[in-house]
Amino acid sequence: MRKLVLRGLAVALIVMAAAIPASADEWTVDKAHTNVDFKIKHLGISSVRGEFTDYDATVQWDGKDLSTLQVTGTIRATSVDTGNEKRDNHLRDHEFFDVTKTPEIKFVSKSVEKVDEDTAKMAGEITIKGVTKPITLTVEHGGTIPDDGWGNARAAFAVTGELNRKDFKVQMDSDLKDAGIGETVRIEINTEVTKPLAK
Repeated sequence: MRKLVLRGLAVALIVMAAAIPASADEWTVDKAHTNVDFKIKHLGISSVRGEFTDYDATVQWDGKDLSTLQVTGTIRATSVDTGNEKRDNHLRDHEFFDVTKTPEIKFVSKSVEKVDEDTAKMAGEITIKGVTKPITLTVEHGGTIPDDGWGNARAAFAVTGELNRKDFKVQMDSDLKDAGIGETVRIEINTEVTKPLAK
């Protein structure tokens, strides 16, 4: 019986060890080469684009295997910019992001499944206006190169996904006015991240 118990414990430890991702390094987001954009339909015939300009993110990755990628991010909703001041102020109001009460949008990755060597599906949770929902993002690795002169490795990623804004109570008080705005929001993030090269 003792041997069976010990064997069971050994198997459990092996399974737990296999579930722990490989050692990952922390990468720094290069904000000069990063855009956090979104797109939404207007009246069903065109699209309005916007971006968030104030954000922070933590990226951990072993530099090789996309399944080791881990990301957490925080966006300050007040930084929304669609190129129209009146519209942006409305987006900050209670009907949309309600930045006075809920100033931040948060994302936490939970798991990553590789599609191929340069593409993965990242499952996580996103919190908007105090509502947390699951979301799956497509991550495409554009490549990793040595950043000559700066002593860094530099990697590029394109991240895309969609969500329904009404799931997060991001909508106008008037159903009639809200009907002109698409429900599906397209997320488009292009980023470069860096880390010091090993010496």
